[in-house]
Amino acid sequence: MERLDPEGDATEHDPDLALNIHRWVARSWLALGEVKRARRVLNRVLSPAAEDPKIKAIDHRVRDAEETHSLGAAVRPPNMPFKQRWSVSVLPEADEEGNRRTRWFAGRVDLVDHEGVHVVFATTEEDGRARRLLRKVMSIDAWRAASKLPPRAAVGRFVEIGEYGDRLLIEPVTTYSGGGGGIHEDDLRYLERWAAE
Repeated sequence: MERLDPEGDATEHDPDLALNIHRWVARSWLALGEVKRARRVLNRVLSPAAEDPKIKAIDHRVRDAEETHSLGAAVRPPNMPFKQRWSVSVLPEADEEGNRRTRWFAGRVDLVDHEGVHVVFATTEEDGRARRLLRKVMSIDAWRAASKLPPRAAVGRFVEIGEYGDRLLIEPVTTYSGGGGGIHEDDLRYLERWAAE
């Protein structure tokens, strides 16, 4: 990138450069797990190119990878918009007995085995630097008391965990269709052409 854009401002004068070079280099670095390198490439993309939906999509993916790395595990769906990431999305304010939610956690079910349901979850402070990653193995009975989702069907699912008095409520988080995931239409045409060759 330094040879192509030594001053770091080429995309300001040629937005197509961001779509045709920077985007693909950032995606490649991300695919290799090189999140910091992907971020450095995207940091070189200036307006108006930075506002392009394709650039925003790869930026979203890099932000998700940065958050996952910072926390130590993914606890929110990768395509969930960042404005909604650390707000409750599925838990009710009160349970069916009228107990108000006192705390909530964002999490994911890692595994179900003979020990129980393995859940990784994060505290949800507003300041992202204060969030902590926690792990817990819940007994199958405790899981069933807290969630309507069958334990084996929960593996790999993102969840929200709410505390209601002395009771837990666990709800699955639906995946999002927007917010930066997926393949852009132009990319899909390219892949279809390539596959047909």
